[in-house]
Amino acid sequence: MPFPQISHLQFKVLACLMKGEMHGKNIRQAIAAEGVKQSNPAFYQLMARMEKADYVSSRYDQSIHDGIPLTECVYRITKTGQKTAESTIEFYSAK
Repeated sequence: MPFPQISHLQFKVLACLMKGEMHGKNIRQAIAAEGVKQSNPAFYQLMARMEKADYVSSRYDQSIHDGIPLTECVYRITKTGQKTAESTIEFYSAK
């Protein structure tokens, strides 16, 4: 079985998204709860690289809160991302 091609941080993001689509800020909070803290620019650069690699896809949600328009990025795992996460789990679970 080949060595996983993703970093531990990429795996953490994919593991979050295996539960369903999430806003970027919620992914950042989830990985921060596991001790990984990143600045906004570093996080969104990571997500852009993951989207380019076809691990995730994104869309934008627009809403208005207290009269202020907000645009938030929502991510979901792709089939490629799902297969990559599953093969990573399989690699580390193999005896």
